[in-house]
Parts: sequence; C-alpha cells; structure tokens
Amino acid sequence: MLEFVLAMLTTAVVMVPVLAVLRRHRVLDVPNARSSHVSLVPRGGGVALLVGVAVGVASVVLVKPPSSATPHPSVVTGLVCGVVLFGLLGLVDDLSDVDARARLALQVLLSVGVATTVAVAVPSRWSEVLVAVVGSIWLVSYVNAFNFMDGINAISAVSALLAASWFGGLAAHDSDAVVYAASWALAGASVGFLPWNAPRARVFLGDVGSYGVGALIGSLALLTALREANVWLGLAPLAVYLVDTGGTLVRRASRGEPLLRAHRSHVYQRLLDLGLSHPAVTGLVTLAGMLICLFTLLLPTALAVVVAVLVGAVYLALPRLIPPRATSVAS
Repeated sequence: MLEFVLAMLTTAVVMVPVLAVLRRHRVLDVPNARSSHVSLVPRGGGVALLVGVAVGVASVVLVKPPSSATPHPSVVTGLVCGVVLFGLLGLVDDLSDVDARARLALQVLLSVGVATTVAVAVPSRWSEVLVAVVGSIWLVSYVNAFNFMDGINAISAVSALLAASWFGGLAAHDSDAVVYAASWALAGASVGFLPWNAPRARVFLGDVGSYGVGALIGSLALLTALREANVWLGLAPLAVYLVDTGGTLVRRASRGEPLLRAHRSHVYQRLLDLGLSHPAVTGLVTLAGMLICLFTLLLPTALAVVVAVLVGAVYLALPRLIPPRATSVAS
C-alpha cells in the first residue's frame, strides 16, 4: 500500500519544518474560555498532513498510470482543486481571522464547484441537478462539522483514519482507483500526524487542516454514495460527527443562541467538562463510529440506519449519563 506508507512518512517528516515556521511566525492557538487546552500551541499542522496526502496520491499516479477505468479527469481535477482551495481558505483563517459570513460564502462557492463537477462527470442513478444541489449542501455542511469537532487531541486524525479506511475498503472492492488512492493516502497521513497531536498536542491541524481534510472526506463520501447508489454507505463513518454537530445546533437554536457564535456545547466538549480525558473522549467518539460501521457491514441498510440512530441517541445522552469527575484539560 504505497500511498499509505509514503503519506505517513511525508507527513511526519514535513511536520518538522512546518512546525518551525509556525513557531517562528507565532501562528498559535491562544487558549480561551472555549478551549480544551491550557497552553499556547501552534496551529496549521494540517499543511503537513495535506502535503502527505498529495505525495501519497502522486506516488500511485507515477508508479501506476491511470487506466481506462479511471473516472473522468475532471473528477480528479475537481477533487484536487477543491481540497487545495478549502485548505488555502483555512490557512488564511489561521493567519488572520476571516469574517464568518465571508468564510461561509466562500465555502458555499467552493462546494458548488466541486459538487457540480462530480455531478456532471460521475454517472449515477440520480439526476445531475439533484447531485449538484445536495452535494453542495453536503460539502459545506460536512466541512464545517469537521471543523467544529476538531477541538481535542487526536479526535480529527482518528476520525479521518476511520473514514479513510472505510472508503478505501469499499473502493478496493469496487476497483475505484481514485477513491482508493485518496482514501489510503489520507489514512497514512492521519497516522503520520497523530504523534504530533497526541497524547500531548505539539501542534493542531488548524483551519487549513480541518477545512482541507473535511473537504476531502466529504468528497470521498459523495463519490462513494454515487458509486454504490447508496447514500448510507457514504454517511456511515461520518455519522457521529453529524449527530454531534446537528444535535448541538438544534439545542442551541431551541435556546435562541446565535448559531454563528463560537461556543463550548458539543457533546465531546461537555464530556471533557465532566472530567474525561482527551483520549477517553476520542475513544468514545471512535467507538461509536466503529459500531455504526460494523453494523452497516452486517445488516441491511434500513436496519443499519436504525442501529445508527440508537447509537447516536446514546452518544447524545452521554453527558447526562456519565457522572462528573475532576476536570481534565490537556494541551
């Protein structure tokens, strides 16, 4: 699995100069009332992860040129451009905060571009207009969900690893070269990033990482759903993030709280406030995701969705089920 190994090694090695640059230019995440850490930590490590993904995918193209079975080149171009541009938007946000409305408008524009390209170039059972519209809403929603959930050590890298392994496994079964290469490159890059982010965080992904990785995972989910003609197969490994983000938005809306204002009310944050450690919370999120994926493999889709709803309900209830402990905050 060449793309996995090269992406992992590249991410780990490139992180050294990236971290030095971030420290030199004081690109730091400053703790505040909403933070889950207490010390200054460089943000922007997602640059190394995205470079790792790029090297992993490029290695496959160089060693094994695309065959006639490879999807239309515009799909690859759209995927690459989308991830790069989302990452650049995140990098600008890391360096100088972008107005929330302007940021959302740019995210929508990029999502429309990627989703429309996929809708036109990838054959599916659904109409191009439907794919373009739903795909655009999906991409901007998931990029923000991934960004919102990137708040504790290891959670993003482990969740990306789970999603990448899922999409990569399905792509291997269906001989989908593009999704296969991108998925396993992302898996390798996530493993390469983990030692830098856990158990003690020496660097955070930053918006450059959460936007870029979120866009890549969202695109892989869209391509998988179209290829399999099954939306749930695209959503299964991402369900916990969607449940946490969706449940939080509903809770805040019901209380009349501004949805665009930063907060600390996600389930994973509330679990941390109860005293659970970063590894414990990341483990709970990962366990829930793995259970949903497992039952999706074992059960018909309709039953798997029912199980996912039950798992999601239990996950949302965890802050009320777990007794408080001594507060655990890590860097």
